Amino acid sequence: MNDGESAAPKRAAAARMIGLLAICGAAMPGGARANAAADSAAADTETMEAITVTARKRDESLATVPVSITVFTGEALENYNIQSFTDYATKTPNVSFSYGGGPTGIADARTVAIRGITGQNLYGTAGATGFYIDDTPVPGSVDPRVLDIDNIEVLKGPQGTLFGESSLGGNVRLITKKPNLSKDEFSFTTQAGWTSGGGSADGGGSVIGNLVLVPDKLALRTVLFFNHDAGYLTRTFPDPASPAVTDPNLAAPRTRVGNQGAVSTFGGSLAALLRVTENFDATLRVMFQNTTDHGFPATFAPLPAFTPDYTLNRAFDVQPRASDVWALP
Repeated sequence: MNDGESAAPKRAAAARMIGLLAICGAAMPGGARANAAADSAAADTETMEAITVTARKRDESLATVPVSITVFTGEALENYNIQSFTDYATKTPNVSFSYGGGPTGIADARTVAIRGITGQNLYGTAGATGFYIDDTPVPGSVDPRVLDIDNIEVLKGPQGTLFGESSLGGNVRLITKKPNLSKDEFSFTTQAGWTSGGGSADGGGSVIGNLVLVPDKLALRTVLFFNHDAGYLTRTFPDPASPAVTDPNLAAPRTRVGNQGAVSTFGGSLAALLRVTENFDATLRVMFQNTTDHGFPATFAPLPAFTPDYTLNRAFDVQPRASDVWALP
């Protein structure tokens, strides 16, 4: 009896030990996987690229700025092939716009509303949304070519504290790339295409170069570009001796001229960066752009059907033209 009674507790203890070892053996792989997953997540967090913005006049991480901002990084600009205001404005939440009614009174001028806020000042010279190239304000008629841009920041308003007038709705800021002080760079792009109903071919090209004059001290960066978008409208007019000159509703033979609305743009920039100290950089930049419109670059869609009319019937043979030339010294 004594031997049997002493053996029972020993067998029970051995069974508990075996069960404990089995549990530990089953838990160890899961624990290892959990640790590996935690290490992988930490590594992904450490390698995640931070988006830097200058919305508050200093470099900050987008995640820490207490302002509603939509940012297009350089990678996003390339992936979406963003080249003009229309390209990025149509991809920005809470932004609406129309052409032809801007504060400058120019056909290409924009009326922009961010979160529904729009309007003009007392003199009609500025709207409710400001446009900036770096920290320089530009008028609403200017549509800078999106090239060699570090990022685009769309700030929801009001932003009057930091940007003053024309910032009630918000601001659109194009932040250009700075010259690289460490290495020379050179790149070029070419493109070609065709517009349905267009009167000419589409095409363009650009060249970007960076030259280090004094390593870590002085560098130059230059950009040159050209672009042509075909016109897809057709202008018609009667013979000068035809009665249709005075009566547009009269059926008469008309001469047709295509490629109306074609837009040609060329320009460039030159920037110099001097690093005076580790905490002080001096940048000098000159930019220019010339845009020529061969006719108004938009179709007319009359109410109530709101159907686009791609034919412009005119009484006389007068070719509309417009140009927009600007420079930032």
